Amino acid sequence: MKILFAATPSAGHLNPLLAIARMALARGDEALVATATYLRTAVEASGARFRPLAPGADIDLTRVEEVLPERASLPPGPEQLRYNFERIFLDPMLPQAETLRRIIATDRPDLVVVDDLFFGATALFLDRETPRPPIVACSITIMVANRPDGAPTMIGLPPALDEATRASYAAMAVQAETVFGAPVRAYADAKLAELGLPPLPCGVLHSRHLMADAFLQTTVLAFEYDFGRMPAHVQFVGALPPPPAVAGCRPAGLVGSTRRIQKGRARHAGHGRERGFR
Repeated sequence: MKILFAATPSAGHLNPLLAIARMALARGDEALVATATYLRTAVEASGARFRPLAPGADIDLTRVEEVLPERASLPPGPEQLRYNFERIFLDPMLPQAETLRRIIATDRPDLVVVDDLFFGATALFLDRETPRPPIVACSITIMVANRPDGAPTMIGLPPALDEATRASYAAMAVQAETVFGAPVRAYADAKLAELGLPPLPCGVLHSRHLMADAFLQTTVLAFEYDFGRMPAHVQFVGALPPPPAVAGCRPAGLVGSTRRIQKGRARHAGHGRERGFR
């Protein structure tokens, strides 16, 4: 099987996909990974073949202040949050979709796996005219879904145990939709309209698991909130394996620090014995 992986150009988005790519390669599959050029070395170290993102999506997010200079002028809060989300995840949607279509046409993968914030896949989900392989979205964070108690997502509120708390959460959810959900969805819909595609059928964050052909949540069900019955295509797969250890890769500073800690423990143990402690 030939699998195309496509990742938002950030290590936290790429690494889960590389973990799956290594497993695929180990069983004899072929793996191609599309992401930013600055991450090429990490991709090729996994054994996968590198494919660059199209211009406009091939950005270096380790230099975010240079890539997005206006960001520094925005105060922390909803305005900066919207700006970050729109520029980092939604602006690259069109060139990301172009990348996927190009590689699907030239390399003909049997399956596509994207991180769940790779919005280029959204254009392919909504395009009912063009044939494509199945697309699996892989979570890189907690499960983002509607909670039965009505709490807004992503802010870590404990489950509501009474009506007063549920009412409070409902008010927070309205405010969150006003300052983030609605404007970001409108921004995404405008991007999709540029491609001649229909608007999102749901909120931007929830679209990640609801629109994918299959969705891999990299936690276990007991770790998450009680979301009630989840769609059958959402699978909780647990933690992905870490990258293989490289012998002798500990930095010299870390080795020196470890030795100093060990010596310090020995001195403390000696003081304890002198004072009669065991």
